Amino acid sequence: MNFSIRHWLTENYIEISQIKEFSQPQITGVVLRMIRDMEVRSPLAFDICTLAEVMELPLGVVWDEIGVFARLTQSILTVLGQNKPFKRNEATWLAFQVAYLQALEEVLIEEESLSRIWLERTLLPKDREIRGQGDGGTFGKGEKLFANGSVKALRDEHLQAFVKIFRGEKLNDVQAEEALQKVTNSSFVQQINYIAVAWLVANTVPKLEAELIIRRLEHKLLGHLIVVVSENSTTLVQLQKFLKSEIRWN
Repeated sequence: MNFSIRHWLTENYIEISQIKEFSQPQITGVVLRMIRDMEVRSPLAFDICTLAEVMELPLGVVWDEIGVFARLTQSILTVLGQNKPFKRNEATWLAFQVAYLQALEEVLIEEESLSRIWLERTLLPKDREIRGQGDGGTFGKGEKLFANGSVKALRDEHLQAFVKIFRGEKLNDVQAEEALQKVTNSSFVQQINYIAVAWLVANTVPKLEAELIIRRLEHKLLGHLIVVVSENSTTLVQLQKFLKSEIRWN
């Protein structure tokens, strides 16, 4: 069963808007509490599926939260790796999710700087300052943010199917090795790309434009992955071995 970061935060009365202002030690404190609760049912690294949590939601919500989810996931990766050495496939699973979220956030910021019409249309509720108010404001395809902080997933059958499959993914060692060697050309990243394109389309982005956006994301992914691995060099030793051709580790 997947561990829901969003559900845990809601249960513990922690708002994502609060976490935005947290220092790294404070983020680590939240993650330590989270992992303590996770350990009650002996979770695996594969129980963390942040990409699925993010990509099943409307862009109007994700826009404000993607950076927080990336930081939380990276801290989970760091803390879990200190408690118990990761297997290669577990380390790959978490590191790629962090890097992908960071690359996606960067691309979305670029889209905003270019004043894309689709983005302005999708984020219109933001301009009316109704995000997070619990007043029935709409996001994406008419989805609503409720007063208790819960958000309805986007009503898109293709997206829901992709997300469901990804949630049940158990990346094996062969797939992990391919992901580290081929990165954007790997089957793992291509699977994530399919989800990302479907997510953008569900948020009113024309499919061709969605594919171009994700292609730009691909060009950024390796850089973000290298940073994630270098910042967690002790935890992700096995990943360094495969990425050493891309960077000289200090």
